[in-house]
Amino acid sequence: MSAKKTRSLSADGARRRPLIAMLTDFGSEGWYVGVMKAVIKCICPEADIIDISHKVTPQSVAEGAFMLAACHEFFPPGTIFLAVIDPGVGSAREPVLLKASKQWFAAPNNGLLGPVAQRDNKSQCRRLTNPQYYLGTPSATFHGRDIFAPAAAHLAAGVPWTQLAPEKTICFGLPASEPSYDCGIIMGNIIYFDHFGNAITNISHKLFMESFNRKIPAHKRVSASRKAKSPSSGETGAPAIAIQAGEYVIPGISRAYSDVKFGEALACWGSAGYLEIAVNHGNARSQLGLILPGKVIIRRIGVINK
Repeated sequence: MSAKKTRSLSADGARRRPLIAMLTDFGSEGWYVGVMKAVIKCICPEADIIDISHKVTPQSVAEGAFMLAACHEFFPPGTIFLAVIDPGVGSAREPVLLKASKQWFAAPNNGLLGPVAQRDNKSQCRRLTNPQYYLGTPSATFHGRDIFAPAAAHLAAGVPWTQLAPEKTICFGLPASEPSYDCGIIMGNIIYFDHFGNAITNISHKLFMESFNRKIPAHKRVSASRKAKSPSSGETGAPAIAIQAGEYVIPGISRAYSDVKFGEALACWGSAGYLEIAVNHGNARSQLGLILPGKVIIRRIGVINK
């Protein structure tokens, strides 16, 4: 397979330069990210590189998995994702190359790619076991430089993925992070805090709608309260659902942050399609005492009396 064949066409029919998108927990202060980019450029000088983020909470595979799943669909077909959140570096965990959603993902097989793989029932995963495409003898502590960056660069340069990764394998997910529904209750977890202190959960809008049969009515907004008691279903104006996050109970789901007063807690659907816990003009993480991977529970508690 030639490099030319691996590149997709842009809207005007021109050949697009290979694109590599990087996601790590390496931070921006040290030399780690810079040297990975240098390795890429030495192998494939024409590659364009986009930084998704290098400030994933250190060793938080669940947070990295969320960020990758939330953003990859906005990249063009053929994008090569280089994702390294790797607390098990040097251990028996596999370095892999995943093909999913017409894109490529070079990463450790530790659950980081699980959500992406699960969205595409035709996804394929292979082990990066061909030492010909390593950077010398890999260090036991820096596979990002020695295995994953070279793999992404060689793929961008046109090396067939079956040559880079000759052995098939199974892409592991993070089963502990999957939300569940039973008897009118959805149970999930906080998996990410953004820059504003908003708590993003793993409860998707799709799961919510399927679980409650698209019948959750609008409700009267009231303030969240610490250790609040759920109102009875016969109470006029009572919310149809209650969301518990930490010690707080939030009545219903808002459309936007401004639906509640300054300093009040709310739940809303974020731009990635997952439930968020926030404080209007505040920081939910600090003000509500939320933690990773804190439990978030949605209960159906009644219907609105009209």
